[in-house]
Amino acid sequence: MNKSASMKNVMIAMEVLLCLVALLLLLFKHNVDGSQVHPVAEQDEVMDFSDFLEAGEEPVTHPDLSTFMEEHPDHTDSITEAETEDAKIQTEESYQTDQRDNWRLILVNKQNPVPADYEVKLTEISGSMQVDERIATDLAAMLRAAKDDGVSLSIVSAYRDMDKQTKLFEAKIRRCMKNGTTYMDAYSRASESVTVPGSSEHQLGLALDIVGSGHQALDESFGDTEAGKWLARYCDEYGFILRYPKGKEYITGIIYEPWHFRYVGREAAREIMGNEITLEEYLWSMGDQ
Repeated sequence: MNKSASMKNVMIAMEVLLCLVALLLLLFKHNVDGSQVHPVAEQDEVMDFSDFLEAGEEPVTHPDLSTFMEEHPDHTDSITEAETEDAKIQTEESYQTDQRDNWRLILVNKQNPVPADYEVKLTEISGSMQVDERIATDLAAMLRAAKDDGVSLSIVSAYRDMDKQTKLFEAKIRRCMKNGTTYMDAYSRASESVTVPGSSEHQLGLALDIVGSGHQALDESFGDTEAGKWLARYCDEYGFILRYPKGKEYITGIIYEPWHFRYVGREAAREIMGNEITLEEYLWSMGDQ
């Protein structure tokens, strides 16, 4: 074999090696089923109260929630047996008709934006903080139960209109760009933790960011706090779910957020949390029935 042929073989071998390296990198970035590896928030992307203040939304701490809890008492104890049975029948009928038309189960994510004609009637939590009035009683009941168990909760964010969502998203992009990241990369990174305006559940009035009074940063470590564990354990009893659980990022497109809770109603919440699935998976399972 001449020298020219030997050099050619070496070049071919190097190209093959480079292709193998590229393939290994590609496999590293994906799971075996082809879905993207779970995104993880960088330290400089962790959010706290100041981010929401910049977007014009003032977080509500535990003492500020007392009035809201008093204004929305839990009437469960006063409901008669007949009324309870009637409510159960109505609930079962509504779930047996068309789940996708149930306001509690409206799916909003990167592929399903907030409907253009969506309207929500809001009620005040405190200050400028608002939620859909239909979830107020269950939210107040959950806050009271946490208080009774010695868990002090703070609401960082609730309903956001398009303007607030846009300000929050743009602020996240600016923060991601501080380390020299390009705008497009920062946009992509920001969308993993702050939903693109028009596709946020917060715009429904059904989602809340909740933390413990002693833990104001919205990071993974909140899930290990007393408040985070309490919410994950009991939220479904009040119709809420942990919307973006760990290990499901390839479905939701959002990083693990142990502080983000979404109202879906008690029936669906028990199914979702009990089976450790997402709202997307819950709706898919109904579509297969």
